[in-house]
Amino acid sequence: SESATDAEVAKWVAQANAANTALGTAQSELDSAQLALSTALSAMTSDPATPAQLQAIEDAQTALTAKAAAATAAANAANTAVTAATDAATAAGEAIDLSAITSAAAAALADAATVSAATTASESATDAEVAKWVAQANAANTALGTAQSELDSAQL
Repeated sequence: SESATDAEVAKWVAQANAANTALGTAQSELDSAQLALSTALSAMTSDPATPAQLQAIEDAQTALTAKAAAATAAANAANTAVTAATDAATAAGEAIDLSAITSAAAAALADAATVSAATTASESATDAEVAKWVAQANAANTALGTAQSELDSAQL
């Protein structure tokens, strides 16, 4: 019966390890998405930023938000799997140590929590660039109004 319980606990541990592998993938993808946003922001060198530069940032923000959600889900799944494995081991009188998985999950959750601030900051940066384009359009409209008024006067 001891080997039977060991086998059952091993199944739970295997599930926790699989969840940890998925978490590692999600964390790696989150890291890549964070780098992509940073790169897109660094590439915003025109003043004002070009539409392509702004689109690259928006795309990076969207991807980052999705990867943060995926990392959060993977971390929560890993925590659930660790809890289940620990409960099974405790019930079987076994000792297991899955603290590395718990630590990885905590790190992923903390990392994902920074995404909202990062996307808000980058959104503010793109908003400021769009405002420059709007200001240019408004200035052009003012110049057009002046030119139209002068044209009207000249036609009198």
